[in-house]
Amino acid sequence: MPTQSTSFYRLLIILCLLVYGWVSYQLIMQSRGVVTTQVCITKRLTNVPCPVCGSTRSLMAAAQGHITEAFILNPIGLLVAIIATLCPLWLLLDFIRKKQTLFNTYQKATTLFKKRKAWLILLVLIIINWIWSIQKGI
Repeated sequence: MPTQSTSFYRLLIILCLLVYGWVSYQLIMQSRGVVTTQVCITKRLTNVPCPVCGSTRSLMAAAQGHITEAFILNPIGLLVAIIATLCPLWLLLDFIRKKQTLFNTYQKATTLFKKRKAWLILLVLIIINWIWSIQKGI
């Protein structure tokens, strides 16, 4: 049976591949002039953006090197882009060094988010981002 850290690393690899695959697909469709359908169910049903609306466009902008545009579209998408860029490098470094520094950092972050104050700060940031998305008319 795989250890907890092995399962964590496998999950991260799968998530990174999914992000890369999704962004690549969107960029290919964009280059062909194909308008992809709106993914957000919340926006489709209510015409109000959810807190992560614009994340795909933000990821695409980041992949093309447009960091300011990525931030303006949705800071959460830019954060995902940064994580999806750093994780494979960190995973490779851990593999080469035969260490688990990424997993250890994840465990520390998990401990941090067990505290109510950390969740409150995160919730406030998400609400601010949501209000900003609504005002931008995403």
